[in-house]
Amino acid sequence: MEKKQARSSRNITECRYLADMYGNFQPSSFKFDFAAEYTVNITAFSNPDFISESKFGITDFSIDIVKVLVDGRRSTESRINRLVDNSSSVNCSQTHFDSYNITVTSDNITFTSSNFDLQDGQALCLQFRVDAGGYLKSKNRITHKISDAVPYRKVQNTRQLCYKYDISPAMHCQEKGNCSYDPIQFKNRVTRSADIDIDFKGWYDPLPPGGNSIQASSIESYQITVNEVTVSTNNIQVNYLSNVYTKKVNFKEKRIPLNLTSEKPRLYCVTLEVKDVADNVKQARRFILYDNSSFIETRDDKPFYFTSASIQTNYKWQTHHHDICLSWKDHFLNRFYFENPLLKPIAPAPHGLVTGIYEQNDGKLPVSGTPNVHGIIQTMVSWTLNDGSPSTEIKVPNFQTQTFCKDLKVKDGQTYTFFIRSIDIVSNTFIENRTVHIDRSVPHINNAWLVKDGNKVLLVDTMTDVSKLYLQFEALDPHSGVRQIEWAFGNTTTELTSGSLSVGSLREVSRNITMIANLNNLGNKKRLTSYNVFISKEDIVSFNATKTSSLTTVFI
Repeated sequence: MEKKQARSSRNITECRYLADMYGNFQPSSFKFDFAAEYTVNITAFSNPDFISESKFGITDFSIDIVKVLVDGRRSTESRINRLVDNSSSVNCSQTHFDSYNITVTSDNITFTSSNFDLQDGQALCLQFRVDAGGYLKSKNRITHKISDAVPYRKVQNTRQLCYKYDISPAMHCQEKGNCSYDPIQFKNRVTRSADIDIDFKGWYDPLPPGGNSIQASSIESYQITVNEVTVSTNNIQVNYLSNVYTKKVNFKEKRIPLNLTSEKPRLYCVTLEVKDVADNVKQARRFILYDNSSFIETRDDKPFYFTSASIQTNYKWQTHHHDICLSWKDHFLNRFYFENPLLKPIAPAPHGLVTGIYEQNDGKLPVSGTPNVHGIIQTMVSWTLNDGSPSTEIKVPNFQTQTFCKDLKVKDGQTYTFFIRSIDIVSNTFIENRTVHIDRSVPHINNAWLVKDGNKVLLVDTMTDVSKLYLQFEALDPHSGVRQIEWAFGNTTTELTSGSLSVGSLREVSRNITMIANLNNLGNKKRLTSYNVFISKEDIVSFNATKTSSLTTVFI
């Protein structure tokens, strides 16, 4: 059973110092211990001889039970007479003591449970009324007869003690839009410093509708409790069973310093409990990530490359003029958060006690979880053209896809370097770059001739003249360069001889190649039979997409 007791702020039990009580439960009974005293000091005077008897003291004692509405209107619900003078104050006494328990089942009072039902801001008061007086009896000097008691005019004193019903918990000014700061304030939710000051200004005990300040019990205390947040299967949980730190302060204090030193990163839940005098409690919580040791690294087994470039060139050359696209899936990571996913959704507070502005629903470390990729919460991208000035760095949209495409209206011969900068939850950064060259044009083969005795010819008079021939041509690629040249000599059905040449030099503009054909297998071929010299050149970009060829016909 809940109880409230009238107390004095100065620990004095004297009635006049006792303060009203505040509570958040409907009262079912009142118990009081009462003491009254009435003294008239007449020791400096002697009674006249005609005064036979006199006395001063408490004559009457009653209790009014009064309901006080929020607007101040009062209604007396019942009166309990505990001492009634029916004898002209003859029975008065200098002191009077009384103890009584007023309940809804009392037989001697007309009081029902509905009288006890209070609304927020209303009060149920006990008004103690004490009358004091006395009497005297006179003696007739002649007959010596004693008169009946003659009462003095009574004096009265009252004292009221109230139980004030308050069911409104404390409120923070942000809830009504009267301030912009959080119910719990600290400098950074993610910090490298273990020393953190927790502030909690802006709290107040709200008034009941239409009420005033005396009907709100006021804030009594603040309590800060720190618990670690641990990883579970589907979300992360606050370990309320073990406190890292807790401290309670009175209503005058608005700051508590913390020291959260740890050898490894830790996520903490800071819960503030605000209690008013009526024992209403309001909670708020915020999360702090302490991390002064983690860092971003990269994985060699997860490549960072241009998906728009040719695989045959190890993704270094792009053979089309469409978007440049990159991928870095799982390449960047903060290994601690990869192994300890503390950025997942956080389980709700027990019993639904923390909601609305009192829960960490936005900003860094919201209870809904922080979108991230292995601790990376943002990715920035910039690029240069032909080693020029870098572009303005921009955010990668939908960074969790770990891809980026950009239409830069590319042209052959251009070289782009892209810089990817990863940022983790602690604001660590890591930057890497990749370079891609643009070339969609095919190589060129020009001026292909057979040369005999220094002269270009396409007609050979005798079979023996063939052995004196060599092939001359120009091969070039102005952007990516020449990688390999292949040639063959024969007709449509027979290849008589062939060969290849690996150039191995980027941007080789031209190359003369001497070909000595082995024609022993020509047999008795007729003269004027046509034979073809086929030249194929492949540039460095693609295995076949940029291959070109040239056909020269020789008549023998």
